[in-house]
Amino acid sequence: MSLTLIGDACAHIPAHANGGKSAYRKIGTAFKDGTKISIKIDTLPLPGSGWEGWVNVFPSKDGLGPAPKFAGPLPQANGFDAPDDIPF
Repeated sequence: MSLTLIGDACAHIPAHANGGKSAYRKIGTAFKDGTKISIKIDTLPLPGSGWEGWVNVFPSKDGLGPAPKFAGPLPQANGFDAPDDIPF
């Protein structure tokens, strides 16, 4: 089966921790694969943000689907690969 985009996975930040107004912060993307639902977490709220572990799923705001995947490490400038031994 193939993954079907459900929407944005959002962390609820309660009002007492967000200046008197509760908020939802996007932390990932939710998918459905047959009867299974999966959440790809891209980030987590900072400790002390008031997040209590709840994740809500809302329709994707941008309709573009999940965030792009990490492309890997950046190439070294001019092909130079720094040695592991640095003499200082």
